[in-house]
Amino acid sequence: MKTYQERMVILKALADESRLKILMLLQIRPLCVCEINYMMDIALSTISAHLKVLKKAGLITDKKDGRWITYSLTDEAYIRKLLLLCAEGIDFSEEEKKLSSADRLMCAEKLYE
Repeated sequence: MKTYQERMVILKALADESRLKILMLLQIRPLCVCEINYMMDIALSTISAHLKVLKKAGLITDKKDGRWITYSLTDEAYIRKLLLLCAEGIDFSEEEKKLSSADRLMCAEKLYE
C-alpha cells in the first residue's frame, strides 16, 4: 500500500511538462537518453535530471546494455493506469513516426561527432 507521501512524489514528478512527455514517449517503447534527446531537443543534462526524478518516483526503471542505459516504464499497475489517464485523447502518431527513425546507431554517431 502506498502512503500519501509516496503518491505526492509521483504526482509532483508528473506535474512537469517535460517529464510527462518523457513518460508518454516511454509508453511507445523503451528509450535511451540520446533517443529522448532526439525526440525532445533538450539538453542531455536536463534529460538526466528529469530521469532522476522519474526514477526516484518509481515511474521508470533503467537497464544497462553495453554503453547504453535503456529507460522504460515501471510495470506497476497503478502507474500504468495513471499514465493511460494522462495520455487519454492525446494523438501520438507524429511522435511514433519520428521515433521510428531513432535508433542506437544514431546515438553512436552522435558520440563521435
